[in-house]
Amino acid sequence: MVRAPGMTHDSARLWDRRASSQRETGRKARPGMQLDMPTNVRRFLWLWWAAFLIGAAEIPLTPPSSMLLDLGVTQSVQTALAVGGTVLSLATLLPFLWFAVRRRKNWARWVLLVSFIISLPLEFLDPSIYSGDQLPLTCMALVSALAGAAAFYFVFTGDARPWFQEQREPDSTLPGQARPSTRSG
Repeated sequence: MVRAPGMTHDSARLWDRRASSQRETGRKARPGMQLDMPTNVRRFLWLWWAAFLIGAAEIPLTPPSSMLLDLGVTQSVQTALAVGGTVLSLATLLPFLWFAVRRRKNWARWVLLVSFIISLPLEFLDPSIYSGDQLPLTCMALVSALAGAAAFYFVFTGDARPWFQEQREPDSTLPGQARPSTRSG
């Protein structure tokens, strides 16, 4: 194990693991990059970003709301509000995405799933997207919803399941020894 001055034992071990993984796979490791991320978690990440970006691309195609136009809100203000809402939702969801994908926190993937489920009715609530002249917007909303659903399918199945299991401390009992009882009463 190679240790540079100032490196702790744990960081040196992590560095060696990344270097050996890089040699085995031929992939270059960037600082903070986890090469051992399961395939389904990686698929989730790509599909989540695709769904989010497709949803953001819908903003310029969205027709102005007649209700807001009646209140005196112009189309440019409506677009600015939509962009602001998208930026705010991204700023809110990014920490949860980071906790889920990089820190392997199970609660974070559940928060992301609940936010996705809550957003589905909001995506299809506006009846104007179902008119014939809004076919591109309807298709984009449907593709975004399907990409999000596929993302959450991957993050809850296959090799993603063990990734999110809580990290337990190693069992200190020796083989053949009885484990201490934690029951009271």
